[in-house]
Amino acid sequence: MINLVELFCHVDDFYQHFMSAYQKMLLEQQVKHHKTRECSLKL
Repeated sequence: MINLVELFCHVDDFYQHFMSAYQKMLLEQQVKHHKTRECSLKL
C-alpha cells in the first residue's frame, strides 16, 4: 500500500511534467492561430 507521502510525490511529479507539456502546447497553438490582419483603416 502506498503511504501518503509517496502518493504526494507521485502526484507532484505528474503535475510538473503535465504543466511543462501543457505550457508548450499552449505556446505552439498561439503561433498556429495567429491571425494576420490588413494594415489599413476601413470606412
